[in-house]
Amino acid sequence: MKTNAQLIEEIDALAPWHHNLLLRDGITTKSATGADKTGQPVSVVDVEKVFEHSTAGLFPNGLEGRSFLDCACNSAGYSFVAKDLGAGRVYAFDAREHWINQARFVAEHRVADSSNMTFNVATVDHLANLDDKFDVTWFSGIFYHLPDPVASLKLAADRTNELLILNTACLPHNPDKDEEPALSYRQEGTKQLMSGIDGPSWLPSGPKVLKNLLNWMGFSEVKVFFWSNVSNPNNNEMGGRIGMIAARQAGRLDAMTELTAPTTMTPQKTPAKTTQQVKTVQAAGRPLLWEDDISSNAADTAPFENAGPPCNWTKEEFVQFNSGRAPAEVKEMDVCKLAKRDTLPIPSGKDREGYNPGYDEQFWLTGLRDYQNVLTQLDTHKISVDRMLEMGCATGRVLRHFAVQSSIPEIWGTDINHRHVRWLIDHMPAHVRPMAVPTLPSLPVEDNYFDLITAFSVFTHIDTFETSHIAEIRRALKPGGMAYLTITNENTWDAMRGPSDNPAKNLAKRLLGSVPDFATALKHPLSSGRSDFRHLQVGPYRGISFHSTDHIEKVWGRFMTIEDIIPNGHGIQTVVVLRK
Repeated sequence: MKTNAQLIEEIDALAPWHHNLLLRDGITTKSATGADKTGQPVSVVDVEKVFEHSTAGLFPNGLEGRSFLDCACNSAGYSFVAKDLGAGRVYAFDAREHWINQARFVAEHRVADSSNMTFNVATVDHLANLDDKFDVTWFSGIFYHLPDPVASLKLAADRTNELLILNTACLPHNPDKDEEPALSYRQEGTKQLMSGIDGPSWLPSGPKVLKNLLNWMGFSEVKVFFWSNVSNPNNNEMGGRIGMIAARQAGRLDAMTELTAPTTMTPQKTPAKTTQQVKTVQAAGRPLLWEDDISSNAADTAPFENAGPPCNWTKEEFVQFNSGRAPAEVKEMDVCKLAKRDTLPIPSGKDREGYNPGYDEQFWLTGLRDYQNVLTQLDTHKISVDRMLEMGCATGRVLRHFAVQSSIPEIWGTDINHRHVRWLIDHMPAHVRPMAVPTLPSLPVEDNYFDLITAFSVFTHIDTFETSHIAEIRRALKPGGMAYLTITNENTWDAMRGPSDNPAKNLAKRLLGSVPDFATALKHPLSSGRSDFRHLQVGPYRGISFHSTDHIEKVWGRFMTIEDIIPNGHGIQTVVVLRK
């Protein structure tokens, strides 16, 4: 057992904390660090008081074994309170690994019962693949951070048997006017720990719109237990906050008194930052000026938080594979045997360019799928490989399989994210040559060097110098060499306009929430040529580019021979196979 001094040291290392949780002997998670790396203050919440106020009179005998779902759980403070009140199975998730690391730390070191509790790094969208249902769902501090809050709330509601507790920021209430039910769009930051992760977000107008939504989702009774207008003394702005509880069964909320109007609160004024503090915040962020526009994380030195290697996984840990939900290309493979060859660690969710956060097995299997698909094309075109390059390889989702499963003696990987390249240098074997490159088309190798060049989800983001990149790939390939590149084209576009159960809908949601006029464009077929949709005007990740098949044949076909165009060869993306 760790000493109090050791616990305090680890608590400070995991700071900042939003939930103040008791571990033992008066040791709580309250830390001296009260701001994130951007300088945004992180308030400290007494989760026991909030939980008691939110559920007053509803559980006179405790939760009595009820299952509990905690969406956007932060450090899972409300889950621990629920467990202390007699909850049975508890499932908590959050999109930020920072909070889940805290939750797991608390579960390991608190003296109270933490059995049958699961914590995952995941977004709300993953609930669509979760068959479980829960008696009580906690949906606090998340609604107003979501690009599609109605769909996300519906996912949680559909998995709720009895009660759903909703707490969200909202628009301030004007006592002289009736609420006109609506959702109001706003753009928020994504780097702050207390913000969302997408940028687009929506504020509800008040209780009417939320009650209408919850009633539509099958909750017969909804009551407001908390409602406030909050005046901000720092900028003279007014905001709102509301807490509601929804019940499947009418009469379940009889013990609750409903609020019909908000109270007005005025928080204490936040002191202005000193010049030194401002400089510290800037120094902790990304590099400035030209580096921002052609690369990312050039000054990153933060340590990596990896998971163990696949060679340590047991057969039972291949949950997706054993259940038949693995990619079709790997279903006939001996994945356990292949995993034993892979001694490389799995990068954390924040270091995976958005691929399968919280699902290490799926991250590994999708990389194996793409590796296998490339091998199939190499075999079809009778190409042997001594030297290969993966452009935009990130932390090696696909590259790791070439490194550990193949006998290719010389493997190169490039990325514009310096942190990813540092991960590769630290963890990949010596025959892998990682290299940071800018968004400008430049591969610092001699002519006719590679037998194979791959690029997954790279040309989907190249909105300038596209032909220069294609020409550079051609220069670096040996005569007869192959390029395996993925794009979004008419197939992706049509899928975004199709049924709501198509995975392409997630891409549509992101673009609809961040790109002006995208909704209008999506009403029509994809135009010929290339279509670029920018959600930012600066930086290397500005938006999404769509390439029509006509554009690929007319433009890319001038540089190399198009051997094949494979719809959905990379998830919702199309594969283009070219030969020099």
